[in-house]
Amino acid sequence: MFEEEVEESSVVVYKKKQRLQQALWLVYQQGVCTLSQLAKGVHTSVPSVTELVEQLVQENWIQTVGTVTGNNGRRPTAYSLNPDFHRVVVLDINTHGLSLLVIDTKHEVVFKHEAPVPLENSESYLETLKSFVMETFAIIPFPEGR
Repeated sequence: MFEEEVEESSVVVYKKKQRLQQALWLVYQQGVCTLSQLAKGVHTSVPSVTELVEQLVQENWIQTVGTVTGNNGRRPTAYSLNPDFHRVVVLDINTHGLSLLVIDTKHEVVFKHEAPVPLENSESYLETLKSFVMETFAIIPFPEGR
């Protein structure tokens, strides 16, 4: 009986994680979403999506951007990704050199570092690559408190 509860708990945790990812992906695709739009996209109820959104706001993944105009009655709150909190690191390795880009959630390049290191098939190239990445991380300007 205890094992069944553990399995159910893990299924519940898995489903919640899956819904969080779906909600993030939907906000990423749409740019701005309301709770109603998220509920439709994630295929769950508005109260369930409200709980997900509260968690994502608390973890700084998304932020409130205001209310949507044009509706009769109560205006829904709009949410978007928090562009100042999370970044994507892209390492471009090509035959002519290396580029490391830091991109925010609005697809804007925040930082770019390049080096004219030609591609090689050797162990020393891996060390060069590692050094390039570590040196770049040392000079990336992170937002305050990060």
